[in-house]
Amino acid sequence: MQTNEAIKLWKELNIDRCEMEFSCGGDSMNETEYTLYDKEDNEVESEELADYFENEVYKNVEFYEVSDGH
Repeated sequence: MQTNEAIKLWKELNIDRCEMEFSCGGDSMNETEYTLYDKEDNEVESEELADYFENEVYKNVEFYEVSDGH
């Protein structure tokens, strides 16, 4: 999914925010979960947007920049 498509879907679904929960440690990235909410704090389901954000996070965030390499 391209960014412009994600923005369009975000607006169509009236999303207000996306929250990412993750567990990591010992140089391992474990579980990640993306939850989308509208302005009334209701959860909104969109596998497409969750996948989009997962891809973007891993392209743009360095989770192990202070890792000792083990």
